[in-house]
Amino acid sequence: MTSKAIEHFFEYPINWARIQQLPEDQQAAIAVLSYAVSEANALSRLYIFNSHNMIDEEAIDCATSIQRFLLLRIWSAKLFEVEEFLKLGGTKKESKDEDLLELATDALENFSKLRSTEAYPIVRNIRHEATNHYSFKAAKDNLKHVSKNANCSMYLHELSGNSFYPMGEEVMFIGRINRHGASLATKEQKSEQLESWMNWNLGANRWLAQTHYSFINRLIIEPDGRKPAQKRSYWIPPEMAGSREERMAPIFLRKAAT
Repeated sequence: MTSKAIEHFFEYPINWARIQQLPEDQQAAIAVLSYAVSEANALSRLYIFNSHNMIDEEAIDCATSIQRFLLLRIWSAKLFEVEEFLKLGGTKKESKDEDLLELATDALENFSKLRSTEAYPIVRNIRHEATNHYSFKAAKDNLKHVSKNANCSMYLHELSGNSFYPMGEEVMFIGRINRHGASLATKEQKSEQLESWMNWNLGANRWLAQTHYSFINRLIIEPDGRKPAQKRSYWIPPEMAGSREERMAPIFLRKAAT
């Protein structure tokens, strides 16, 4: 008999007919926030499972960092997209729904605490220059901030997905951080910068979860009389769940044995 693992959830049932009772603007806002919080949570899990320790082998550590930093940057960018969405078009609001405008204003005021952190400016700038966009100007600005010991070698593999080119990371990511003034000359400094960034993401993730709940609570849960959530348990294959200590995401792909 194949072993299974069990996961427990508290399910608050909502059907599409109930959603359609809301004004169109509210339906759209809840959809976007549900989409965003699910994506951010998935990326946070992927980041944790890709947080390998360095092994003091330059080439392998470069590949590990590329994969890990990629997830960190995409995760950050998603969180910034939520802030942008909640502006609802800026001064020319795309919605006149009073409930939405009030909820969005409250959420943006709460986000302002995240703007005051040390990590915020560099996280924001890298989102603009090296995550959602590839900036020619930023690349040129970063060049003078690249370490003389930067790894610019190319690592080619018979499976193209395993190939990697560290120069890009050295210029677009590490060079940009150095340009910001946060020198990453030592492994300790790199680790501190990474931890600061991750902590910012975790704080923004909590903000997003609370924002999503505040919208759902105001627009659905409270009007429906706060129905209780129902505990549900699901049996799943054991490889679908685990802690960082139990398993990590692989860095390299291998062909299936024949």
